Amino acid sequence: MRVMRPFGAREAESGLVSSRRILQGVQQVQAACDTCGAQLIPNAAYCERCGTRTRRARSMVRLAIRVELLFFLLFVGLVVAFIWIYSSQP
Repeated sequence: MRVMRPFGAREAESGLVSSRRILQGVQQVQAACDTCGAQLIPNAAYCERCGTRTRRARSMVRLAIRVELLFFLLFVGLVVAFIWIYSSQP
């Protein structure tokens, strides 16, 4: 009879897997506000007491800025390419 184990259980028992790999699927949720210490609801973007952005919201804003910057640079690259193509034609 074969016993089914969770993914990575054999490696964890033998000590071959780091704790980071074991906790890879676990999502951490910020429980308290960094500024005022008030308890936060799960997946909150702002503290209800002081209005400070949570760590999750700050990271989402940073991601959005990077994506917008990437699209802007791609657009500028396309404009420069079209200008170069049309200026090189007789």
